[in-house]
Amino acid sequence: MLNRNQTLQYFCSKCNSLLKCTTTNVDPSKIIEACPHCGNLLSETLEVRQSKQKEVLLPEFQIAQSIPVLTFGLKQLDAFFLGSRIGDILCIIGPKETTLLASRLSVRALLPRRLGGLESSVLFIDGGNNSDIYQCVNFARQYGLDIKKVLEGIVVSRAFTIHQLAWLVIYELPKAIERFGSKLVIISGILTLFTQDPQVDQKEARRLFREVMTAIKRVSDRALIVITTDNMLGYKDMFAKLKNRIEIHYDDAESDIRLVASNSYRSKEIILPEKALRLVKVE
Repeated sequence: MLNRNQTLQYFCSKCNSLLKCTTTNVDPSKIIEACPHCGNLLSETLEVRQSKQKEVLLPEFQIAQSIPVLTFGLKQLDAFFLGSRIGDILCIIGPKETTLLASRLSVRALLPRRLGGLESSVLFIDGGNNSDIYQCVNFARQYGLDIKKVLEGIVVSRAFTIHQLAWLVIYELPKAIERFGSKLVIISGILTLFTQDPQVDQKEARRLFREVMTAIKRVSDRALIVITTDNMLGYKDMFAKLKNRIEIHYDDAESDIRLVASNSYRSKEIILPEKALRLVKVE
């Protein structure tokens, strides 16, 4: 039993860093953060010790149940990221499978929180003319959702020039998040217009893209942002600060897809059958 002179000190057992002092018991299994000093998951390394020292004010832990998180419904990816949440910016890099993952997340965001969704509408900005409404319908059917409600819950805007895309992200997106209350924003094919139009002045394009990335970071405290691109050619420096990534490597000769998932602390190679991206459940 604790008396009023005793506090609990919570340490990371891996690096022995003091993280919090409190008289309240904390369940380590419900902690979602990694240790800010060594990067190990606190759900695995949190250790409690008793102390008679005066309580020190340290940041509060966030309890997993109190924060809505979006999952892929893909066991290995979800085990790595532990869900994505408002404040995160996730970059998905690769070929056509980026559209599959974007469609999957769009539909899952509509699901209840207890099923790994956000109970939220989705804002989908299509910069590469690769949004796939049929794939969204396919996922909705697999989940047994009302097709009409799903389509009403995914608000799509298309851009056909770099200036249209920049206007949508910089000026229209903040207002749309407020209007629709969306907790998920997907910007699909974000680099396509910047790299595939030979008439685009690259100096102007880089300036605009820098403004787009700044605007994305500005609204990330209001929604989870997912960006997809087929590559980062010529713009890799502007993606450098985006630590949450999924890189897709696809070999037409193989039926498996190799994903490289990474965050601020680690990376992991994940092998999935191609059909796993298309199906809710794979036997």
